[in-house]
Amino acid sequence: NNEAKQRFTRMAMIAVIALEVLREGWVAIIGRYDVTRHLPLHLCGIMIFIEAIAVFSKRPFFKEFSYACGLPGAVMALLTPEPSNYPFWNIQYLQSIAVHALLALIPLLWVAGDGFRPNIRALPKNLLLLTGLAAFCFGFNLLLGGSSNYMFVHFAPADTPIALFEQWVGWPWYIGLLLGFVFIIWVLMYVPWAARDFFKRKAEKRTSAA
Repeated sequence: NNEAKQRFTRMAMIAVIALEVLREGWVAIIGRYDVTRHLPLHLCGIMIFIEAIAVFSKRPFFKEFSYACGLPGAVMALLTPEPSNYPFWNIQYLQSIAVHALLALIPLLWVAGDGFRPNIRALPKNLLLLTGLAAFCFGFNLLLGGSSNYMFVHFAPADTPIALFEQWVGWPWYIGLLLGFVFIIWVLMYVPWAARDFFKRKAEKRTSAA
């Protein structure tokens, strides 16, 4: 039932938060904590807070942003992980897989079992918040002396698709290509829902007219 599905979603969100606390604590314990790398200020780190607000407050906009940015961001992180100084199959590696998988799963659970339906009209607000977060991280990177790269807006990480964008157009123009890529992803994620709603309204009008 719906209550069981919501309970599972809350448990998944609690697991995400616990895993992030575990990561922060583990890096600190081994003496390798670095504010330029380990703060939760990449997109998926920020999405931990936003998805938590969406899960526990049930505010529609935060669900929209989680679907629009958290879902594709987490999937991309799973498909194209940032190079790490840590070997596979340690706490950092396993934590990253689990957190990104759960961040992608939670919006899908809303769609599959909580009655959430993406609204294409929310995209301008999503874009505004996304660019605002990127601008904040850009300023924060500068505040830390330019050695940090939160949200990948200061330089393109090596051996990732973002590095290809930088090779093509350089910095900071690759950020524009990133936004263009996000727009393409949003078209794929929202147009089917918009088309579904359009044809549903047309069918309802024909039924009412008959």
